Amino acid sequence: MFTGGYFKGDDLEKPKLLTIESVGKEELGEGKEERWVVRFAEDDRGCVLNKTRAEEIVDATGRDDSDEWLGCKLVLYKGQTRFQGKMVACVAIRAPKKQAKAKPEPEEPVDEFGDDDIPF
Repeated sequence: MFTGGYFKGDDLEKPKLLTIESVGKEELGEGKEERWVVRFAEDDRGCVLNKTRAEEIVDATGRDDSDEWLGCKLVLYKGQTRFQGKMVACVAIRAPKKQAKAKPEPEEPVDEFGDDDIPF
């Protein structure tokens, strides 16, 4: 079905802003173990979910139901986790940083008295 493989921590030297396109079960590895995977509009690779990543998506989207994640934007970045007693790179997920709002253009001063020519 998908040929892009899956993100690994070392793939994410720079954070990637991505849009969730699908969430579903896929068979992984030689044992064909079924795992939940998130797929993205901007990249062929998927993100295999574990409990931590699923919770990170819930925190980032504010939505508990994975059916409501479609169209949501996430940032995947290189995190660190302990595996077999050693610190290793992993895929971590967060919400995109909020863009600073542009400062509004200053309004032109209003002439309270209008353009009336009052002779003095």
